[in-house]
Amino acid sequence: DETMEEVHDFDNNDINFEQYNDLNFIKNNINPREIKKLIKKKSKHKPPVNYISWSPNDKYILSCDGIKPFYINLWEVESGKCIHVFDYNKNDETIAVSWVDNERFITGGNNRFIWMMDVKGNKIKKWVTSRVNDLTTTSDSTHFVSAADKKLYIYNIETDNIECIQESGAITSFSITKDNNYILTNLHSQEIHLWEISSQKLIQKYFRSVNKSSFIIRSSVGGANDSFVVSGSEDSLVYLWHKDSGKLLYQLSGHSGPINVASWHPFSYYLFASASDDYTIRLWTPSIK
Repeated sequence: DETMEEVHDFDNNDINFEQYNDLNFIKNNINPREIKKLIKKKSKHKPPVNYISWSPNDKYILSCDGIKPFYINLWEVESGKCIHVFDYNKNDETIAVSWVDNERFITGGNNRFIWMMDVKGNKIKKWVTSRVNDLTTTSDSTHFVSAADKKLYIYNIETDNIECIQESGAITSFSITKDNNYILTNLHSQEIHLWEISSQKLIQKYFRSVNKSSFIIRSSVGGANDSFVVSGSEDSLVYLWHKDSGKLLYQLSGHSGPINVASWHPFSYYLFASASDDYTIRLWTPSIK
């Protein structure tokens, strides 16, 4: 407990972030062991993959093809086999998929529809919407949220009730905190906003040095008591803020290219990762001097 309290206090002058580990496969000759390759062996269609999502029980992975035909593929992790190909939306790109539970998932993309499907390929429900920029479900599986231009739409899966949060700029990506109380939005302007879902109020803003970007940057909330916001940036720096105050605590250097995503470890309060166009994934942790 004492260690966690100490790590939690990132403002403490005795604690500084250091690069904990650099998974740079080329320079440091670190070669993670490949345990499985997911590939449709009998298919001539081997497109790039633009999105993946694990099922909650780790049994399945959904992947979205990045070129036409835009198939969604259901993979069985244990066998490594593609056990189902969803071709209902093959003419329009699927931007995101998110699991509701171990049997159902939600998809959204360019065709202005959001579908709920099951793993057998049955269509369960359809919502008409705008073009989807991002989409995810809440951890309690009661709601899902989609981003379209400057709006966040919050859907109640059972009642179909829809609430809307109006942003000040175009939303490129967003995430929901583990307690389902807050949404963290990334805007085209490179501002990051924290919204309280229940009140639909803007709680805090976080600023990076880059004003506008063509990159989709993903950020997340984490740390002890979910007290911190971490984000990548086009300027190759990892940004770390105190969530409540909005104070910028650190700008961490190490990457040599735009950082597309920064994400907290799901269980460890003092570890997060960043991934960049420089072909590296870096892990960060506090260092006590």
